[in-house]
Amino acid sequence: MSSPKEIEEIKDLWKRHQVAYPIDQSTYLSSNSIRLPRVKTKLMGLANFNEWENNVETILITKKIFLVISNEIARPCPTGEKAEIWEKVSTEVANWLMNNISPNIRNSIKNKKRNSVFADDTYKAIAEECLGYGVWMLSEICVTHPDAASKVLQSIRDKKKDETNFDRKDFLKAAKDAKTYCFASFLS
Repeated sequence: MSSPKEIEEIKDLWKRHQVAYPIDQSTYLSSNSIRLPRVKTKLMGLANFNEWENNVETILITKKIFLVISNEIARPCPTGEKAEIWEKVSTEVANWLMNNISPNIRNSIKNKKRNSVFADDTYKAIAEECLGYGVWMLSEICVTHPDAASKVLQSIRDKKKDETNFDRKDFLKAAKDAKTYCFASFLS
């Protein structure tokens, strides 16, 4: 059994490592209206995806609304104090994203009937459309679990001698394997 002093030290340690406040996509939003400029380069496909993505992220960061496109950060509680502001900003950003992509990509997303009302879903749908679902999923894993992604990519390289010969199914399988690996390593 712990002594009272040890318990106080543990509580103090716990307090120092807690997040100061919960963060969600509405955290830095204000009720002021936003005006988003046109993205320098309209997204045409995989060839200019990185340039388009960098431009989009730069604009959203400077407007302090970057969190609305993040799938890794929770949406606000529907009854929260900023829920209405978030909904307005998120739908505006979703429309803005769709207006800064080529008609072919926009039509492809609409034809697949993806639920892309809010900015995070729209951003994900655009990335999946350009990169392919497996590549997008693997890129997300690379950010959060680089060791897992590199192990999976190495297993693909071992199977295929020519790295340029990957197809969409290989990346989808790699992404699923990486997620499984991440989960397994989390449990161990």
